[in-house]
Parts: sequence; C-alpha cells; structure tokens
Amino acid sequence: MQDVQDENHPVERLIRIGEVKRLTGVSTATLYRKISAKEFPRPVRLGVAARAWPLSEVQDWIAGRIELRGRHQ
Repeated sequence: MQDVQDENHPVERLIRIGEVKRLTGVSTATLYRKISAKEFPRPVRLGVAARAWPLSEVQDWIAGRIELRGRHQ
C-alpha cells in the first residue's frame, strides 16, 4: 500500500467552522456572507451537513488580509 503523504503531495488538513472562526476572528454569519460574496474560500463537503475548510486556504486568506493592512497605512 502506498503512503498517503509524501514530499510532493502533503496531506491537506481540513478544519471545521469553530477553528475557522477562532483563526479569523470572524462570526459564522460574516463568514457565510463573505463566502456568498466570493471573499472567503468555500467549504468542502464532508457529508450531508458537515463542512470543513482546507487550512492552507484559510491561512492564505488571513495572509491576504494582513497584506491589505500594509497597503492602507
């Protein structure tokens, strides 16, 4: 059986909404408003109702917000 993770294909960590909110400081309602406005990454379906976000996409969004702060000072 082949390893799931290797140096060319690292395993992506998926995080649930509670962790997304903790990392971003954004409420659930604001997250979904931003998703609708295409201002935040869409979640991945895990099941009928369960959703999660790739950690790297959330981190990229946070980095983008930090970069914007530097431009507006």
